Amino acid sequence: MERSILLKNKKYFFKLLEPKIKIIKNKNNITHQICFIGFQGSNLKKVNKYINLYQELVPNYQINVFTPNYFQNYDQNYVYNAAYKLDEIIKKENKKVIFHVMSGGAYPLSVLLNKMILDDNLNLIDKIIYDSAPVSCNFCSGVRALTETNKFVPEYLIKKSLSLYLYKAKLPINTWCSGFYNILNSPLLYQKEKLFLTSIRDPLIPLDETMEFLKHQKNYKLVKFDSDHGKNIIHDYELYKKSITNFLRN
Repeated sequence: MERSILLKNKKYFFKLLEPKIKIIKNKNNITHQICFIGFQGSNLKKVNKYINLYQELVPNYQINVFTPNYFQNYDQNYVYNAAYKLDEIIKKENKKVIFHVMSGGAYPLSVLLNKMILDDNLNLIDKIIYDSAPVSCNFCSGVRALTETNKFVPEYLIKKSLSLYLYKAKLPINTWCSGFYNILNSPLLYQKEKLFLTSIRDPLIPLDETMEFLKHQKNYKLVKFDSDHGKNIIHDYELYKKSITNFLRN
């Protein structure tokens, strides 16, 4: 009985660590890849509008979609597992990749970019789209994000839950965040084209935080929306589509 319970828990544990990645191919003659990393708590249904947009704009692109869960994004094992699986998919297709990352999805993106750089696959990195991203990497930002998406849960309870989770996950938040910024701000990425889709009233990523981050970036374009966090595509679809289209064509 005891052994079966342990095995059951072990299977459940590994299921939690298994990243939700879907590969979408419309045609056989793939010329490029899109690596779409969704926001925390996303799923295929919630990001379907983005997938549909890319299928319309670039039908000959392979779309690799990763949708992280809420707390799993703060687990190093989970994040590294997801990033390394995406790396395998990208290398197997061996086509240049455009990254589209939303909100806290920038955490696994940083690990993935670092892996590609260390493996001398910098040439596969074509462009990067930051959509309501990157969220500030610190404990307060995590609390802010969870509070915004769980409005009926008291903030003090979210703080306690996140503190306990980080302790259980053995995540050294300061070291983690230092590496996060070092990678996204790496001079090795200076020549890569970047598009920042941000909002002037984003409650999770204030505009001044985005502008501070941009001080360490080069070769980028900034497009401002007037929407809630992660709602740029909903607030002004035409501007969103135009911005993506122009960025892909340049």
